[in-house]
Amino acid sequence: MAARNAGDTEDRGRGAYLLVVVLISALFALIGVGAFFGTYVDDASGTAPPTPSTVSTRVIASPRASATGAKPQMNPPSIGAGVPPPPRASAISVTPEANSPDTAADGATSIAESAISVTPETNPPGSAADGATPTAESAVYGAEQQILPVKVSASAHAPPGFDSQGNRTTFEPQNAVDGQDATARRVPGSGIGDFILLEFAAPTLVSSIGLIPGYAKTDPYDGTDRFSQNRRVRQVVIEFSDGAIARATFDDKREMQYKTLSVPIETTFIRITIAETTDHGGRDFAAISEIVVIGRERIQ
Repeated sequence: MAARNAGDTEDRGRGAYLLVVVLISALFALIGVGAFFGTYVDDASGTAPPTPSTVSTRVIASPRASATGAKPQMNPPSIGAGVPPPPRASAISVTPEANSPDTAADGATSIAESAISVTPETNPPGSAADGATPTAESAVYGAEQQILPVKVSASAHAPPGFDSQGNRTTFEPQNAVDGQDATARRVPGSGIGDFILLEFAAPTLVSSIGLIPGYAKTDPYDGTDRFSQNRRVRQVVIEFSDGAIARATFDDKREMQYKTLSVPIETTFIRITIAETTDHGGRDFAAISEIVVIGRERIQ
């Protein structure tokens, strides 16, 4: 009897175990059906997770592009705002004079008294070759006189210096047109390739240009000759707004030396570039004390 009761108890335990297994299996089956049904509903409603091909990528612009909204300038200006560009490349070639004014073949007694030849631009505006009436015949000019520039600039200038008494002296471009021989615009070293730019208020028919080709100053305290101490300008190239150019050579003298153009040139600016200087006498700077432009300003 006891053995039979033990067998019944074992059968009931095995049955309970099977029931639990069946219930757990049914529960997992229900969970699987629910997951399948939910996925189907999501797909049908169009809310399925995006695939990699539908994910948008945000590209962050560089700070410079977002700040300016424009591409950087490829060729920034090299001279500065408001400064006329140099003559066109076709007009830059300089033809040297066959007989330099200081040679015996020239027969001149002084460079300062000689004229300088001008190499004009091919068919400059207003010439007969370009089908227009020459400027000199159609325009009206005022009296011939010294023409003062309205703006003076330069490629560089030397920092301030001091005289024998410790007084500060400047060498800015404006010193070359201030009417004072004892001031100068100068640059460190030989100065070759350095330029000074004079801009005029109106087109001007230039007939001659004068230079004091050095620092024409004697120190008022100790008598030192600044002209011989610094380099003196020996030769310059002069460029005009229509593309014409001229080359001028100067004596090694501390005086105003005028150069007459072989052909008057109408221009809105003059660019004077140093092409040659002398050796220095203790101070390695190239200087020009004064520049004078003689011409007739166009009035209509």
